[in-house]
Amino acid sequence: MPLTHEVFTPTSAEVARAREAIALLAAAEAEGSGVVLDSSGRLVDEAVLRRARKTLALHERAARKGVME
Repeated sequence: MPLTHEVFTPTSAEVARAREAIALLAAAEAEGSGVVLDSSGRLVDEAVLRRARKTLALHERAARKGVME
C-alpha cells in the first residue's frame, strides 16, 4: 500500500495550490467579483475549484488515516 499512498496522496505543494485557489476566489467573491487568477496566472474557474476541493478531501482523508508525505 505505500506505493498507492505515495501516488494518490496530494503533495504539500498541491494542497497549498488548492487552498490558494479556494481562498483567492472567496476573496474575489467578497469584493463582488467572480473572476480571479492564481499566482501562476491561471484562471480559477469551477473546474479548478472542483479539483481543489478534491485535492483537499484526499489530503484530509490521508491525514485521518495517518498517511502523509
